Amino acid sequence: MRNDDPMPTLRCYVAAPFIDAPYVREVHACLRLLGIEPTSSWADHANGPEDLASMPLAQVRAIAERNDHALATSDIVLVLPRDGAGREMYAEARIALAIGMPVIWVGGPRPLSAYREGVLLVDTLPEAFRELRARTTPRAIAAA
Repeated sequence: MRNDDPMPTLRCYVAAPFIDAPYVREVHACLRLLGIEPTSSWADHANGPEDLASMPLAQVRAIAERNDHALATSDIVLVLPRDGAGREMYAEARIALAIGMPVIWVGGPRPLSAYREGVLLVDTLPEAFRELRARTTPRAIAAA
């Protein structure tokens, strides 16, 4: 965000299966076109299946810390689940709810956390984009 901007940019973390990173990069491009800043940097260079077990523990923890920081400095989380994929995205959605951050849950599967207070359920990504576009005031301004 630049200091001369009339209003800060809404910051959106996209929680999705690691294997779906190419799709998340496309979602990032759409968010930018809407004037929304994607914060889920995990997807920028992710390719193929995630293999945390083959990495040194310090590296895995550094990745987790980077993702946690990106999530915590966001205004909203967009969850893009699909059957049979993703694990961390469910934890990220739950962390967001625990810190009072709104979540937009697109489609299914929909576990218990998808029905918690603070979650907006939508069926399609275009619906999610409309909801995100309508939320032009980040929580930092809303709280002021």
